[in-house]
Amino acid sequence: MKIENLTTEASILEAIKLGEYAFGYQLRIEEIGEKVEKFSQQHLYGIYQEGKLVSKLQILPLEVLINKQKWKMAGIASVASYPEFRRQGHVAQLLTHSLGEMRRLGYTLSYLHPFQIEFYRQYGWEMFCYQKKLTVKKDQLRFIPSDVCRVQRFSLHETPCEVYDLYERYANYQTGMLVRTDLIWKELGKSGQYAVYRSETGRPEGYLRYSIDDRKLAIHEMITISVDAVIGLWNFLCQHDSMIDELAIVTSVFDRLPYLLQAPNVKQELVPWAMARIVDVTLFLRQYPFAERFEPYVVKVSDQLAPWNDGYYIIDGQGEDRFKKVATHEGAVLEMDIRVLTSLLLGSESAIDLYHMKKVIGAFTEIEKCQGSLPILRPFLYDYF
Repeated sequence: MKIENLTTEASILEAIKLGEYAFGYQLRIEEIGEKVEKFSQQHLYGIYQEGKLVSKLQILPLEVLINKQKWKMAGIASVASYPEFRRQGHVAQLLTHSLGEMRRLGYTLSYLHPFQIEFYRQYGWEMFCYQKKLTVKKDQLRFIPSDVCRVQRFSLHETPCEVYDLYERYANYQTGMLVRTDLIWKELGKSGQYAVYRSETGRPEGYLRYSIDDRKLAIHEMITISVDAVIGLWNFLCQHDSMIDELAIVTSVFDRLPYLLQAPNVKQELVPWAMARIVDVTLFLRQYPFAERFEPYVVKVSDQLAPWNDGYYIIDGQGEDRFKKVATHEGAVLEMDIRVLTSLLLGSESAIDLYHMKKVIGAFTEIEKCQGSLPILRPFLYDYF
């Protein structure tokens, strides 16, 4: 069974056909050419049997922001097999192959949106971020005291230029949000409309991307860089009280909007959203924003699917080289697998919590050193792929 790189138009069309069947959609004739063009800019891999494409996987060439720096990220998408070829190990082979390809192409991280979390955990991906969904009933739409409401609403499919800069400024203070290309913004512009909040001097400080359907107002994005923008946009939403019965807001788990509300007892749900995996530990550590000074410690990493990550990493808090990989080490170490390391370094879980959950093996004194070396991170992602 051979894995092939799908680069010809014929093979890409086969991949599109497989995707249509597996995910239950049908492209219009005029959409197929656009899809072929889009797929030709990605990395597609497939498994053939008897000359027929039976399984496939896509790698999307993306970037994310961590500590205001851009990192190469490979998004895993459209993993699919025809039903008669499922449970034959095809996906495992494709994921293993894709890890080698991602490393060869210089990707530091990989994200995916799981259909089943435990399935992808076998291959080294771990929960990276959750989304918080607030459900607000009509009688909970109460204005927050404010002098003015400087919000400009835009028509459907009209994307104001201000949102690009606002998104990037917001993303710089989160961890792992997507660097959005023109194509990504174009796709987002096909659904929902925008409202932008401006300060007294006219400076854009926040926006909403939202839609209204069947007396429900759905906030797909609420991006703010000031508390005035939070209050202004919330009061704008309250002005819809005659039009809706319910408001739903998707936001970060770190968002403090409920604290500001007059009726803060709104329903709050945590929704598992994206999984992440470090592709190349050495490359990742080379970019990682460790604290300026800390006590050195040693991490032993195990990675069944990516053996190039196996080994001991001496994390040095004072030297010019922040880490060094060695084959063996005598002395205290912190042992963890690639999933735990990913959670730790992306800020999804703290070192101390992972220790208490018995996900890290080692002395508590070493855990404290590790915790002291890490920056405060806020993992979050709005996008879906």
